[in-house]
Amino acid sequence: MTLWERWADKAEWQQHLQGRLVTVGAYRNRAVCVSLVWATIRDKAVLFLEATSELVDWKMIDALVEVIAAAPSSKPPTHLAVAPAPPSKQHPAASW
Repeated sequence: MTLWERWADKAEWQQHLQGRLVTVGAYRNRAVCVSLVWATIRDKAVLFLEATSELVDWKMIDALVEVIAAAPSSKPPTHLAVAPAPPSKQHPAASW
């Protein structure tokens, strides 16, 4: 069950349809990309991040998450939601 499925009818949820595809890095000429999508949930900015490339390097993605979390912003506090990989491709440190 996704966060949206779980909370859309229980919370004020506004998804911002303009997202970004970010190339985090490359490994052996293969891009590592993530999709970034914003939503406003109960007046809080939430950034959803999903690994979308065929090749997923969680160390590169974790480094991007650290940069995003540390970035100063004039917006309200941001919450970051990282979409888990399918069970066969889970990051070893994933706790969900």
